[in-house]
Amino acid sequence: MTEHSDVAVQHEPESSRYVLVVNNVVRGEAAYTLTGSDIRATHTLVDPALRGRGLGDQLITAMIADIRERTEFRVVPECSFVVDWFAAHPDERDLLTRHPTDSSSTERG
Repeated sequence: MTEHSDVAVQHEPESSRYVLVVNNVVRGEAAYTLTGSDIRATHTLVDPALRGRGLGDQLITAMIADIRERTEFRVVPECSFVVDWFAAHPDERDLLTRHPTDSSSTERG
């Protein structure tokens, strides 16, 4: 990947995943399941050819920012990459213990 690459993270709620798009091609994903007021981060994958470039971190950072902004879900990391991400980002750990104010309406917007 060069410094001119176009990188974006998109939410695909119908597929329960966030995708990493590099130069208009899906090159990674962070999958999840919803259980009550929990969003369970179940799997993270980045194209092996692009590993070591911080794209996995970018993917999870965007996913967590979106969850924080649009929902009241608690994040349950079941994927080792997401567990490690939270270990490296202690300022985001409140999402691990957050309690929705109204469990019947956990998504905003």
